[in-house]
Amino acid sequence: MERKHTDFDNLFNIVSWSMTLQDHLREQLNFEVTDQTDYMIGLHLIDLVNEEGYLTEEVDAVAAQLGCKQTQIALVLSRLQHFDPPGVFDRNLGECLKLQIRVLDWLNPAIKLFAR
Repeated sequence: MERKHTDFDNLFNIVSWSMTLQDHLREQLNFEVTDQTDYMIGLHLIDLVNEEGYLTEEVDAVAAQLGCKQTQIALVLSRLQHFDPPGVFDRNLGECLKLQIRVLDWLNPAIKLFAR
């Protein structure tokens, strides 16, 4: 007797697919950014995040690549730094800790000195 392909089989295939960090960030971008230019900048920045969540390019380099102002890149980056997981899009350990501490609402002047 031949087994029929069912919806349950399709569900199993979907569940077995694992989401990457970039997939997770793109999903958040779809909900959070409506401006088309900011969205395209966001997609580019997401592509520049490594597996640990660190941004691999500096704002000025991204601005040059995309032909945008550094301030626009910095503004989009600031929005993306509020995405989950906390600390994503950081450029160094100090910035990572600062972003994570901000989520916990522990960021005070003394902590800011250490998290540079």
